[in-house]
Amino acid sequence: MPNHLHGLLWITESQAKQIAEGTATMRASSLGSIIAQFKSKVTKRSRSLANPKLFPIWKRNYYDHIVRNEKSLERIRNYILENPSRWSEDRYYID
Repeated sequence: MPNHLHGLLWITESQAKQIAEGTATMRASSLGSIIAQFKSKVTKRSRSLANPKLFPIWKRNYYDHIVRNEKSLERIRNYILENPSRWSEDRYYID
């Protein structure tokens, strides 16, 4: 989508253990800190490529959901794949 993104993030048991022990290569103690690091890196990179005085590129928050089974994962994957076909229905769509 031109105005937002979707993604799936896998945190394995071994990664969760490394995060809890403080031995992970990524400095993360929660999903929130992972998202914050991602947003920070993307913001810095985008500002190096464009005018830094442009409007903010991130909403204040994000939506998260724990995928608990294959059926849910498949539904979410389909939503992500089909989402661009609904761009013309987005309130920010400009023809």
